[in-house]
Amino acid sequence: QLDKALIPQVLINHDYDRTTSHIISCQEHDELIVKPFSQANDHEKILIKQLRYNLVDESKDRLTLLHQAATSEGILVIIPAHTTIEKPIEINSAYESNGFAHLIVVAKTGSKATIQRKISETGGQEKGLLCEVVEVHVEEHAQITINEHQQLGEHTVYYAQKKARAGPQGSVRWYCHNT
Repeated sequence: QLDKALIPQVLINHDYDRTTSHIISCQEHDELIVKPFSQANDHEKILIKQLRYNLVDESKDRLTLLHQAATSEGILVIIPAHTTIEKPIEINSAYESNGFAHLIVVAKTGSKATIQRKISETGGQEKGLLCEVVEVHVEEHAQITINEHQQLGEHTVYYAQKKARAGPQGSVRWYCHNT
């Protein structure tokens, strides 16, 4: 259970979801799911609840506790079984000021896809805090490549917990680029 006494109240009361915008672009496919948590159907909401903080321990440290307290939104990506998504799934996240984001990726059995993420700032503040949690679940024989490109100010603190779990013969390739 989250001990909110550990986190300054001014940070908990801020509406971070409104200061972050996500632009999603992906190839049309009947079963491919790429959407904000707020647009999830009932079945997807149950899945989000099961997978959120499944790989990351939300009580590990104060910044992850802050992330949990401040974040209700995120993005869910589900690549259908035995499907190759040819074009990269693009997710561009722009933070107006301090921001928090959560990304859950599920690559079903035998699937293959590339996710391109761009993380940037729009507010022009002198100092900021961006806090992210990324959890990647790869089932057997699935292959995921994640390319992340960060364009953040030199005085912005970027804190993230990014974890992946791959099933038998599953693989995750993760590349991070900072400018």
